[in-house]
Amino acid sequence: MRVMRLYVAMFLAVVVGMMALTIGVVLGLILAPRSGKELRDEIQARFRALQDDVQKKIEESKPKVGQAVEKGRTGAVKGLDKAKEMVDKYADAMQTSLSQGEEGTASSQVTMPSEAS
Repeated sequence: MRVMRLYVAMFLAVVVGMMALTIGVVLGLILAPRSGKELRDEIQARFRALQDDVQKKIEESKPKVGQAVEKGRTGAVKGLDKAKEMVDKYADAMQTSLSQGEEGTASSQVTMPSEAS
C-alpha cells in the first residue's frame, strides 16, 4: 500500500513536471524575442517612422514660423522708424534752439515724450 502511494506520487510528479515543461516550452516559443536581424529591422523601421513624423511636423510648422518671423521683423522696423522720427524731431528742436542762441534754455524747451508707443 505504501509502495503504491509512492508510485502514484512519483507518477503524478512526472506528469505535472511534463505538463509544466510543455507549458514552458510553448510560452517560450510564443514570447521568445525575435532574432537579431529581425530586431534590428524593427528598430530601423520605427526610427524611420519617427524621422518621418518629425519631418512632417517641421514642414507643417514652416509657414507659422515664417509668419512669426515676418511679424517680428515688421514690428521691429516700425519700432525703429518711430524711434528715428522721435530722435529726428528732438534733434531738430535742439538744433533750432541752439541756432537761435538760446543755449542755456535749449534743454528746457525740449520735452521728452510721455508715451513710448
